Amino acid sequence: MISLLVSLVGTAVTRFAPWIASPLGRAGVIFLASLALYSLGYWRGHTSAETGAELATLRAQVETYKRDKEAADKALQRAEAEAAANAQIAAINAKIVEEFRNAPKTDGCRLTRDDVRRLQQIR
Repeated sequence: MISLLVSLVGTAVTRFAPWIASPLGRAGVIFLASLALYSLGYWRGHTSAETGAELATLRAQVETYKRDKEAADKALQRAEAEAAANAQIAAINAKIVEEFRNAPKTDGCRLTRDDVRRLQQIR
């Protein structure tokens, strides 16, 4: 690959040597070299800016994902606390229902004042 490039450059120099040796030829070579360097710099700057913008976008996405994860973790903790509280309430209610099922059978009201107070506290 390199030998092919050297061969092409050598052929171009020998073929265009009279034109390159003239003042106009030198100005043309300088112009083309300057244009090539400017294009290379522009391309590298543009690529760098795109990379920087992509990096900023990715960082913003990472921050968003972190906030979303924190919110999901907090929601999970609240849900677990509510589930535990609901399980506790369900156990208390089941205990009260079982007490009433096991109470002696009578024709009148089976609730005592303490039972009424206990039932009123359930909300």
